[in-house]
Amino acid sequence: MKQKIHVIMKKEDIIPERLDGKQAVVFDVLLATTVITSFFAGGAAAIYPVLDAKEGFEVNEREKPKHPLLVGEKKGLPIEGFQPPSPSVLKKEAADKHIILSTTNGTVALRKAEAAKVIYASSLLNNYFVAKELLSNKNAHDDITIICAGSAGQFCLEDYYGAGHLISHLININQEIELSDAVIGAWKLVQGQPDTISLLQETAVGKMLKRHGYEKDVAYAANKDIYPVLPIMQKNGWMRNKGGVLSG
Repeated sequence: MKQKIHVIMKKEDIIPERLDGKQAVVFDVLLATTVITSFFAGGAAAIYPVLDAKEGFEVNEREKPKHPLLVGEKKGLPIEGFQPPSPSVLKKEAADKHIILSTTNGTVALRKAEAAKVIYASSLLNNYFVAKELLSNKNAHDDITIICAGSAGQFCLEDYYGAGHLISHLININQEIELSDAVIGAWKLVQGQPDTISLLQETAVGKMLKRHGYEKDVAYAANKDIYPVLPIMQKNGWMRNKGGVLSG
């Protein structure tokens, strides 16, 4: 039986029972899954995606022995008591840290995907390495659902583009994989738009992040396949990296 790929356009469209037995891949290119990938590339020990700041403080209190680092934003603005989620800046501080991450969309999407058999966080930074895992021998019989986080209930082009980039790798690895129309659309988008930085900058979220001072992070998020990172959710709520880290 062929492995199938589906794309969900925004987290609000998730139907938990349809994720049962499937591999889920969550995209929030601007910025949560880019942040997660970057932090793990910098050697973070674990990342806990929370639904909101309230839960973040609760997890921080519970996990005090780990001395976690609180990182987060709400609608692009800093949260009091949290460091801003700038991947290009905080990657240097991530080594061996337990990080509690709260974002408006991406961490919520990861939590909403909990019914899936396995949940990965992916971004342009690590799509190739996630693709190889999704099609590995142990996963060859499990269909793949790609979840675009979106923003406040709206479709986000950057997440769909990130999905398309992952799909291009999946097709290159296994040309027999079965594609839905939404999957084909994402794949064709990537084929027709080689200028990734410009696309990210032109999106609604990209413009919002620029207004809030994250312009460098938008450009950083456009880098492709630079980190051998595989962020995967654990049963205890933490994400761990099954892949590699940067040397030096």
